[in-house]
Amino acid sequence: MKKKLSIVIVLFFLIISGFVFFYKDHLPPMTVLKRMRITTGLDISQPSKIIVYEERYSFTGDGFVLVRVKFDKEAFNRILQDLPKKKYIKIKPNNITSRGDLLFNDFEVGIEKKDFNTMIDGYYYLKFDDYDDYNLIVIDITNQEVLIQMLIS
Repeated sequence: MKKKLSIVIVLFFLIISGFVFFYKDHLPPMTVLKRMRITTGLDISQPSKIIVYEERYSFTGDGFVLVRVKFDKEAFNRILQDLPKKKYIKIKPNNITSRGDLLFNDFEVGIEKKDFNTMIDGYYYLKFDDYDDYNLIVIDITNQEVLIQMLIS
């Protein structure tokens, strides 16, 4: 009887430990780093500088998240090595409007306090979820920045 109980306790402990190990980014508290890893799917380590982090929500649950961080050379190179495994698309000059916004198939996206005319090289990933929800991730190679803009409706 004691042996069965100890086996059950050990199995329970292993299951909980495995859950915590594999889903640690989804557990509270939700930090900037966790949000970036979950949203981008990239191997992101500690950023050298958080330039902008804003979250705004209304009473209806609609929300807006903007994250803009700068990385040192070593951490940014790890992100660039992880890009080929993901579905990030190279930004071409015709993706940037004269106002400095990004243009994707007649869908124009501007990120506050960011002019994309200063970006020479970069990648993006744009994912639409439901009605108007989208996640936009921009990897700015020129300035070694990662930008995330999420619209939640």
